[in-house]
Formats: sequence, structure tokens, C-alpha cells
Amino acid sequence: MANDPRGFVPSRHLHGLTSFRTQRFPVSADNALHVGIAKGDPVRLIGGYAVKWTAMSATHANVKALMGVVAQCLDSNEKPFTHSQPTRGPYIPSSTAGYVDVHTDPNIVFTVQCDASLPAGNIGQLIDVTAGGVNTAAGVSKMAVKFATVTVTATFPFKIIGMAPVELGKADTANNDVEVIINTHTFGQSRIAE
Repeated sequence: MANDPRGFVPSRHLHGLTSFRTQRFPVSADNALHVGIAKGDPVRLIGGYAVKWTAMSATHANVKALMGVVAQCLDSNEKPFTHSQPTRGPYIPSSTAGYVDVHTDPNIVFTVQCDASLPAGNIGQLIDVTAGGVNTAAGVSKMAVKFATVTVTATFPFKIIGMAPVELGKADTANNDVEVIINTHTFGQSRIAE
């Protein structure tokens, strides 16, 4: 598969639901952890604000769990950003206040690209994310899961639950898509690696 990370895309629900509810959270322009946020970025809740998952936010002393994945970005007046093609997608730039609608249900399954080839033997294990930026033209995340971090220790934010349906029978393919769920969720419980 082509190397084209697009963040975390909700694909299904562990309980069979077909719709994905969101909750709105503010994004602070003054937060030292704030970097550009786009659709598909995993976020944490720190001090009442949505903060993109980064190496800095991952080590924040008061927060150990992910809140969810961004579904939509809005400006500081809570109006959705629009595309201004060809160069400006709907995302919140660094040091800019705004709002994000977040998929907060801990039972949503996300499809995401792996930064390398992920063998089927890693299903059931935990994995971290790459430090992807924002595709500013499309307004989507450039995050992917990071193969080098696959582990059974409960410190990483996502659990691999399978190959994405488009990848069935194609394990070990470069940059394959996998399905993951949030491992330690702000509104749910921790999942155990197998």
C-alpha cells in the first residue's frame, strides 16, 4: 500500500453501532503542548482542553489516557473550518484557539496506516503513534502507528485488533492498514495486551 498516512479513521464499533457520536472540546492557543490539530489526530484532555497526542503530552504528569480522535475542527466561534483549496484544509494551526469535535466512545474501532509492514502475529499487542504533522492542504492528520513500538506492556495508547478489511490476506505489506482501539481511555477502562 502507498505511504499515505491519514490519521485515525473510525471504521466500526465493537458493539455493532453504525453511527459515531462526538463531543466538543476547546483547544487553547496558549497551551504549551498545542501543535496543529486536524481530523484524525488522537487527543488527550489536559486542563479542560483537547491536546494532540505528542511525545510531550504523552508524558504529562496529570494525564495518562487518550480522550479520543478528532472528527472535525472548528474556529474560535465554533464554526467549522472550510476548505480554501488548493492550500488550506480545515485544521487548527499551532498557537490558535478553536474547538474540536472528538470521537470519545472507547469502543470505536479506527483504521490507521502502519509506518512499516505489520505482521499478523502482532494482532492483540499494543502500539504507539508516529509524530505526524498535519496535511495542511487536505486538513487531515499525518499520524500513523509506529511498528518499532509494538509491545505487550500496557504503556502505549492503541491496541491492534486486526488487519483493516482492505488488507485481509496482505499481512507484511509495507504501510498496511490495521484496525486499532484506544488502550487507555479517559472515559473507559484499560485493555490488556495479549
